[in-house]
Amino acid sequence: MGWKEKLLFQAGREVLIKAVIQALPSFAMSCFKLPSSLCHEIEILIRKFWWGQRSNRRKVHWVKWHSLCRAKQDGGMGFRELQKFNDALLAKQVWHLATNQTSLFHRFFKSKFFPHGSIFDAKCNRGSFAWKSILKGRDTIRRGLKWGVGDGRAIKVFKDQWIPGGSPGIVLSPPLEHDPEMMVADLIDRESHCWNAARVDAIFLPFEANAIKAIPLSLRDTPDWLYWPKNRNGAYSVKSGYKLLRKVDECDAPGVSDQTVNQESWKKIWSLHVPNRIRTLLWRACCDSLPTRVNLVRRKILQADTCPNCTREPETIAHALWSCSKLDQVWLPQFARLKAATSPLSTFSKIVFLALQDPCSVEVFANTISLIWMNRNRAAFGGEGMILGKIPAQAHALVHEFHLLRPVHAKIPRTAHAVRWKPPPPGTVKINFDGAIFSTRSTAGLGIIARDQAGLVLAALSQEIPLPTSVETVEVIAARRAILFAKELGFARVMVEGDSEVVIKAIREKSLLSSALGHILNDIHALSCSFSSISFHHTMRLGNSVAHCLARKSFCNPLLVWMEEVPPDIMDVYNHDLGFIHE
Repeated sequence: MGWKEKLLFQAGREVLIKAVIQALPSFAMSCFKLPSSLCHEIEILIRKFWWGQRSNRRKVHWVKWHSLCRAKQDGGMGFRELQKFNDALLAKQVWHLATNQTSLFHRFFKSKFFPHGSIFDAKCNRGSFAWKSILKGRDTIRRGLKWGVGDGRAIKVFKDQWIPGGSPGIVLSPPLEHDPEMMVADLIDRESHCWNAARVDAIFLPFEANAIKAIPLSLRDTPDWLYWPKNRNGAYSVKSGYKLLRKVDECDAPGVSDQTVNQESWKKIWSLHVPNRIRTLLWRACCDSLPTRVNLVRRKILQADTCPNCTREPETIAHALWSCSKLDQVWLPQFARLKAATSPLSTFSKIVFLALQDPCSVEVFANTISLIWMNRNRAAFGGEGMILGKIPAQAHALVHEFHLLRPVHAKIPRTAHAVRWKPPPPGTVKINFDGAIFSTRSTAGLGIIARDQAGLVLAALSQEIPLPTSVETVEVIAARRAILFAKELGFARVMVEGDSEVVIKAIREKSLLSSALGHILNDIHALSCSFSSISFHHTMRLGNSVAHCLARKSFCNPLLVWMEEVPPDIMDVYNHDLGFIHE
């Protein structure tokens, strides 16, 4: 291949596969649907290179290709299945055609292929190979796409995906016989900008009715919009599309290794501060894909599976690397406790799982495994092995050397500052907001308090709402309610402060406008025009204590408002904030 592959460990070949072979066809795959035979042929070449096959010398492929393509945290190597990656790239073009309607790209294709509808209504009976290729990505978008509810005029109740959450979003309740084409707009009260609760309860199953009534609506007649729920910003990405296609296949697929190694353990293995070849060795050992004698007999390459060291037991991976009696002098000096926690029947993945629980010694453990395997292979191929008693000292030396090679980043000590509520400038009102979740009632709470430069209370609010699908949604609804509350009270200059950094950042930078929160953020920006001055600030929870208590107080209270005071049970928290002003 011209890559000096003879000099590379398997970990080095992984880098070349991901950086070169799988990257080369990306541009072509983003425009055209490659033949499945070509994708299969490229994958065959990748597999051969990965397992070290050269010329006509065949190598054993110890792990299935489909399993290798799993993400590293799921027990794979993170290689790409080219056909799925091709579909995910083409889906990006479909996304542009569906959402960027002012672009020349959209206007050209719309005039030619779907003049009276959207990309999802286009037929595949005519057009160039490029157009037909783009349509191949349409199914990927359809699998994950959802509608955001604005005015509801573009969403069909029983056909479109519009209910938020982890489900596909399609209504499961039976459609109405007299109105199967009902639109979501028919479920919304136009005057109050709220759901028509009585009609929703009459049409839908109870769990769906509750989910629908929990969808926050815009305060204005915002048009419905499409968003991609797999990404926080609501925009489609090739990475999320590929993950979706992989997830569809993973539902019924068997695991690649002992399930003792869970996702968290895989993450720890791949984040160990050891050379990448050692991490790859641990992965192969946990996947039972090392050429021990038991595995070679299973592949009908050898006849006998007895361990060549102790000549008594079968050479499994756990035996060759851990439980062989000849290895006691290696493991007992430092890992006696781990030895006692395992048995001769323990799988190697179970041993690794236990070793990962001790972060102080796991790097020594990994280097010891590498040295034992290297020593075993030297002896198997007629070389001179290392004295086993010297392996522990060498493992410690390797750990020390590797740490010396790592760049040292100087840590600048942070000065600890007491988090406290700070008053606004003179003439400005500070409004703190917060949200709370009540899982037992499937509701959420909003807490808002407005104070002047002296810290005196101007108004406070506590309100219970139906439980949305995420914490961020609760916080952004609380922010909108805080601004609306300030407008109702007639304030002109306000500072809005909350403890959700995600929400404050989204409001400031006008990001997430295409997400499921887009219509609420647009409401916030529209309401902000009502003030002569408005700014948004983030604080820690300790600087937002009163608003937090007000949010918790909304439990079982639809709406409570106080003017120039706070509830008696929150007075201590309020006085605590007030005390900082006079220090």
